[in-house]
Amino acid sequence: MFGEKEIIGIKNLKINKNRISLPPFTFATPNDELFFIFDHTQNHLILAQEQEIMANLSKIRENLKIKVSNSEITYKDFLRYQRYLYGIMCIEGHKVDSQKRILLPDRGLKKLNLSKEVLVVGKGTRLHIYPNTEEVISSLNI
Repeated sequence: MFGEKEIIGIKNLKINKNRISLPPFTFATPNDELFFIFDHTQNHLILAQEQEIMANLSKIRENLKIKVSNSEITYKDFLRYQRYLYGIMCIEGHKVDSQKRILLPDRGLKKLNLSKEVLVVGKGTRLHIYPNTEEVISSLNI
């Protein structure tokens, strides 16, 4: 199952029909349902399990509620922050196919100008997907 062990590794992958083959270091298996996070403030996609994404969003939401109850922020600000969080993150789910490939979301492909190759970097329980450019590689210090 995807992310059942720590995901560590770096690999260049070709995009074929908007799909990438998930490398063995992700531990992906057919029918794993994975979710892409596309944060408009970042230059990459993140692939993770739904439970992890929802747990992290719940923690953030609870912390904001505590700030409201402590009068650190107003309820109006709470709603604004919540809309901002959900607005910057486009979450889209896809299943891993029988050949351990996953379909990349159209929105991410277009926004990041992904067409031929991507650079994938395993980070803990997530897989980060970057455009495979010299600029990205130098910024990641690879």
